[in-house]
Amino acid sequence: QAEGGAYDGKWVQTVPREELVALFAGWEREVQEMLEQCVVDSPSRWAIHMVPGLPFSVTKRVALIGDAVHAMETHLGAGAGQAIEDAYILGRLLTHPLATPSRVPEVLRIYQSVRLPFAKTVLQRARATGRMCEFNGEGCYDGRACPDERERLEELGQALYRQWQWQWQWRFDDQWDVAEWAIEQSLHMDTAKLQAR
Repeated sequence: QAEGGAYDGKWVQTVPREELVALFAGWEREVQEMLEQCVVDSPSRWAIHMVPGLPFSVTKRVALIGDAVHAMETHLGAGAGQAIEDAYILGRLLTHPLATPSRVPEVLRIYQSVRLPFAKTVLQRARATGRMCEFNGEGCYDGRACPDERERLEELGQALYRQWQWQWQWRFDDQWDVAEWAIEQSLHMDTAKLQAR
């Protein structure tokens, strides 16, 4: 309801069971049977919050990780994983032998340069996947009249598959390799500056 703006309602609300059931009126028999068997007397409604993509995630000696910098929709099931990956890269950088206390701001900038663009991409993919799942996605299923609905749905299925593909094709260790290379390069640059004096 409040997409694109601040949400001032309760983040979690208990709702009557009847309200949940009413949302699925007219759905398939299996859905109706599942709702009848539902033992939840007081379901809850959760507001989904997103951070649309901050331009930075560090300043001086402070870094943001996880939802604080890239809260995303649930459609890829990747939000918690992104927070874990943030913590992993940040932890390895901060414990790297070259990460002295005086170099912490530089180390945090390396963390930001490695993690922020990737996490923003995941955030955008989650949003696009959500639109597809809600039949609001551009291109594959955008509400246009279509003589062959089956073909349109197959296109949607293929597009959804592509949205998920990165999760099994991408190697997380590549991000650490980039971060480690960056911290080592920054040391070499510092050494070169000292030798030039």
